[in-house]
Amino acid sequence: PFEEAVKRRDFTINAMGIRFNEKARGELLDPLDGLLHLREKELHACGEDFARDPVRFLRAVRFSVKLGFRISPELK
Repeated sequence: PFEEAVKRRDFTINAMGIRFNEKARGELLDPLDGLLHLREKELHACGEDFARDPVRFLRAVRFSVKLGFRISPELK
């Protein structure tokens, strides 16, 4: 399921999706509040697996420096 698959992503802002259906143009799927975090420009990890990949930390620094995102306290 989508809600389980997004937990393997790095940041909540990268864990959103759209479900297309006949009745509407699309439905935003955002089980980890990625839209809120995007509006706040704050990076949050999707789960405990974040620390398993050191490249994710480098991405957090890059997002922070290049795009002005803050790194959330729990991610620090």
